[in-house]
Amino acid sequence: MIVRRARVADVGAAALVAAAVAEEDFLGLQPPVDLEERAERFRDLIAREAMWVLEARGQVVGYAAAPETTPGVLSVGMAIEATARGQGGGRALLAAVQNHARSTGAQNLARGVDRQRPGNRALRRVRI
Repeated sequence: MIVRRARVADVGAAALVAAAVAEEDFLGLQPPVDLEERAERFRDLIAREAMWVLEARGQVVGYAAAPETTPGVLSVGMAIEATARGQGGGRALLAAVQNHARSTGAQNLARGVDRQRPGNRALRRVRI
């Protein structure tokens, strides 16, 4: 799996990831996901250099975003398709967010975590 900065060409695939995860009763998204609205949000995050994608076999299977919502605070959100979980992609996305936070001088990461999901343990412990 590869993590890289998101590009505008990725917004459609990332929106589909968001829609798939929303169907799982994901805390941050509720179905139905408006794909065009989500793509527009992703374009904004890309313009702010605050979004990364996770690729597997050349396909976007996840993403993380960390825009500055308050001075010095990055708000972290991420989603990974069910078939791509448990392979280290979440940790790799978090590492990209942490590196970004350090390079921008952020002091804190704000994150909403669904404690019922076992795979979210790493996100609960993340620090800059």
